[in-house]
Amino acid sequence: MPRPIKSARNCVIPRCVWPSVKDVIERQTESLVQREKNIDKRQKELERRHRNIDTKDKQLNGLIVQQKNQLLKITAMDIEEAKKLLLQRLEDECEHEMSGIIKRKVEEAHGNRGYPMP
Repeated sequence: MPRPIKSARNCVIPRCVWPSVKDVIERQTESLVQREKNIDKRQKELERRHRNIDTKDKQLNGLIVQQKNQLLKITAMDIEEAKKLLLQRLEDECEHEMSGIIKRKVEEAHGNRGYPMP
């Protein structure tokens, strides 16, 4: 029979209660596998974020180029041309907003009466 060993608190712990080396190695292996899965998951998330950032960066660079071109175009205009362009943009923006308001009001009217949308 294996001889018991005293622990740090001077309690006698029989050797049969101790985990085997094989059990310890298996637990450590499982722990390492789980850590590896977590690292892979984090790496994929970082790669996804990096792709999103690259996409947004390209979009922003495109917008910057458009704005620069627009500024160059505007600086070459005389006052009347600039006024005309400004008024056209305001008109386009108002039309867009009004179409949204009209659509919302039609939906509200149909929703209140219980009729389906045309």
